[in-house]
Amino acid sequence: MKTRVMAIMIILFSSILFAANANLISPSSKGKTTIVQVNGKKYIYWICEPDESLYYDIIGSGSVIIYIRTEAKVNPNVKISIDGRKVKKLTLNEPASKKSKNKLLKNISKAKKVHLKIPKGKHRLVISSDKKILVRTVKGKSIRYYAYVPQKHSGGMVLVSHETEYGYYKSIENHPVQCEIIGPGRIKVLTRYLYTQEMMGNQHYSVSVSIDAGKPTIYEFETQPSTVAFFRTDSDIVPSKAGKIEIEIPPDSHNVIISPTNSNPIAVRILIPDSMLKRK
Repeated sequence: MKTRVMAIMIILFSSILFAANANLISPSSKGKTTIVQVNGKKYIYWICEPDESLYYDIIGSGSVIIYIRTEAKVNPNVKISIDGRKVKKLTLNEPASKKSKNKLLKNISKAKKVHLKIPKGKHRLVISSDKKILVRTVKGKSIRYYAYVPQKHSGGMVLVSHETEYGYYKSIENHPVQCEIIGPGRIKVLTRYLYTQEMMGNQHYSVSVSIDAGKPTIYEFETQPSTVAFFRTDSDIVPSKAGKIEIEIPPDSHNVIISPTNSNPIAVRILIPDSMLKRK
C-alpha cells in the first residue's frame, strides 16, 4: 500500500513539474539545475556562475522569454548575446519575492523577464553574469500574421517572390494607403520603393505613418532593387528590398495612414496578428 501511494505521489509530482515546464528550453551547455517554487508550482532554473556561461542552440524564427533571478540586493550585471552580437546588457535590481522559494537563494528576487526575437535559421544564444544567477528560458507564444486589405489605396499590386504571390497596395502622397484597425496590438508594415527602368541603384526613401489626427512618425530607408522579387502585373516597375515597420495600435478603432514623404510612390503590405483580425 505504501509503495502504491509513493508511486502515485511521484506521478503527481512529475505531472505538476511537466505542466509548469512544458515550453522550457534546455541549454546546450547543460549545467546544474535548481527548483524555484512559486505558489505551489515548481519551475526548473539553470544555475549560471560568474566564471561560466549558459548557451543555447536555437532554431528560429520565433521568440524566447528569459526569466532571471538572483539573491535580492546583489545586483548582478547580465549580458545576453546572439551569434556573438550583444543584444541585451542589464543590471538586475528586482526586489525580493514573497511568493518564491529556492534552496540556493535564501532571499530570492522576483524574476526579471526578457523578451527576445530569434531570426530565421540556427543561432547561438549566450547568457553570462558577474554574479550567480538563476536562468529559465522558454519558447515565446507563436503569433500568426495575416495580410490585411486597406480600405483606401492607389491600386493593388501582385508581387512574386520565390514563386509565391503577395498582395501589395500602391501609396502616393495625395492618395495614400488608409485602413481602419481595431487595437490594441502591434501590426507589421512592409514597404517597397518602386523603381522605374531608368532609376536603379541605391535609393533613399521615407515613409510617414500617422494614427488618426496625430503627429506622423517618419521612417527612413536606404534600399536597393530586389533580385528575387518582381510585380506580376507591372513588369515595368522593379520593387526594392522590403523595409519593415512595426506600429503599436492603441485600444479601440483608429485610422492608420501610410504614405511616402515625396512624389515617388511606394508599395505597402499590412500584416495583422490573428488576435486583432478577429475583432469587429
